[in-house]
Amino acid sequence: MHSRLLAASLLLLTACGPSAAPKIAGKVSSPTQALNIEALVIPPHKIESVYTVLDQLQQRGDAGDQQSAWQRAHYLLDLFDAVRFGNDAASRSLLARIAGWPADSMTGPGATQAVAELLLLEFDHMLEQSRQHKLGGQGRILANFDLSPPRKRGEVFQRLLELKRIVASEGPLATNARLRLFGYCKNALLDAASYAGQERRVAISHCLYPLYSANPAPYFAEKAENRPPPPELANLVPVMQELLNESRGRLVAASTVQRQWMAEFETSSAFRTGIAVDANLLPFATAALPYDDAPLIGKGLRAALQFDGRGTAALVLPAATPASQTLVAAQAAQLAGAHTMAVVVGMKQKLRVPKGDYWSNRLARDGKSVERAGQLLLSLAPLGKKESTAPQTGVRTKAQGWDPTRAALQLHLLISPTSWRLVSPLGELAAIDTSTKSTLPQETLRTLLSQVRRAFPDEDGLILVPEQKSSHAALVTAALAALHDSQGQRLFSSLAIATSGPVVRNGKAFQKRVKRRARAHLQVSPQSAQSRSAAARACYLRLLDKKGKAVVGQVRIERAADGSAKITGKSRKLNECAQAFTTLVEADGGIAAIAIRFDLGPQS
Repeated sequence: MHSRLLAASLLLLTACGPSAAPKIAGKVSSPTQALNIEALVIPPHKIESVYTVLDQLQQRGDAGDQQSAWQRAHYLLDLFDAVRFGNDAASRSLLARIAGWPADSMTGPGATQAVAELLLLEFDHMLEQSRQHKLGGQGRILANFDLSPPRKRGEVFQRLLELKRIVASEGPLATNARLRLFGYCKNALLDAASYAGQERRVAISHCLYPLYSANPAPYFAEKAENRPPPPELANLVPVMQELLNESRGRLVAASTVQRQWMAEFETSSAFRTGIAVDANLLPFATAALPYDDAPLIGKGLRAALQFDGRGTAALVLPAATPASQTLVAAQAAQLAGAHTMAVVVGMKQKLRVPKGDYWSNRLARDGKSVERAGQLLLSLAPLGKKESTAPQTGVRTKAQGWDPTRAALQLHLLISPTSWRLVSPLGELAAIDTSTKSTLPQETLRTLLSQVRRAFPDEDGLILVPEQKSSHAALVTAALAALHDSQGQRLFSSLAIATSGPVVRNGKAFQKRVKRRARAHLQVSPQSAQSRSAAARACYLRLLDKKGKAVVGQVRIERAADGSAKITGKSRKLNECAQAFTTLVEADGGIAAIAIRFDLGPQS
């Protein structure tokens, strides 16, 4: 196929060998004829004159006249671009006639490749005569870009940088380079318009390569927290228009065609990449992860989830929406096959962007952040056991996975307009008043949940139950309080949502148990032995549960003469808990002696 394209394309290799430029099919002229350079216009008018001039330029170029070789190659490149970017019928007919092809065959990737190959030969011929021919080098870059456009993201930045340098030179090929930069973004926008979610974000982010000077690699980072917010079509359009405003020479009409396309596309495809925070009246979150392009809950969700493959559905609701609608949406997402709901919120993302980046002139007043859509992830596991449509990869992230073994207490936070109640089937832990501004329910909840985590270190799941009269914003506020303590440290990695709470056992036994376990404290000396404290404390917590009361005492571990560990303490049960430290004493070069005190710390 390759050789057939060469034989049938715009230009043919002459018998002069590789150092001669390819000849125009079917035309022979005298090189001594006067040149009518004025005939080389676009759209072409006097076809015979164009034939004559191109043939004369070819012969003079073969004889070593670099200016003639340049004029010929430049016109052929412009003719090619008038067809590709201007859809000029006269240029297409001339190009077909020169090549000896039917006019309707001058379309598609095959024709583009064939013409690009011959243009590459034209510029290579110029460079063989003079390696320092700047315009010949630029022309070769343009033809090579058409012949072998960058396919991998790693090479896109460098290849488009070469085009930008041609634009910056403001030479006769600057408009050709501008059109290719525009065309790269145009293709990205066409892809973005046909995609959604992750695919749309990735597609439109490719426009950053031709339109901005900074390397946009961070926009393709795998994790959302490492990516700046994606660009929006409305912000890209003026930059694309500006790219063509400086068009000159024979391709002004082609640039006008592309600007017209841009205006029509903007009108007919006014899509967004991200989710507008203000327009959607989203609840605001002080700590959230950036929204990660999950499919939105609504029509067609099941198919979107299957295509997306992550099993997460995103919910966009104004803050004042009744929580009853939140629950309806969660149930719809679960029925469609989602295992996780991403509650979309407003957030501030800190950014460090270089000069020339899309966001460099769009940051907030502090110059360090941008407001964008974020997300809080809630497991839908408590709503039912319907299988997710997401592929089973065997990978579970802390935020999305709901592990029942790490939610053994079945802790529920019941959210009403006036209170938050933290309950378990084992009993109620607290009722927090949220009805007045004088109270700080978030801090109260954080303190209580911190106590629960100290009492039950393996407990890592909390189920949120928004009651009918509460709001969507109240759910978000409670979720934020449950995620992090007052120092910003993670409290619960997994949050879930349910329609109702458990049947709660009466009495204060569970409350007392939590407080007693939370106070469990080990004082270990020397400090280097602390690595075994967690295992010893877990044993101590089981002992406190079994006894149902405070158990305190001190244990000492020393290395005996035979190298074994000798445990000394009044309580046999505490001695058993201290077994976790024995390997530190028995090891070669280990610790000679360890003292451990088991007691209950002060009430929190």
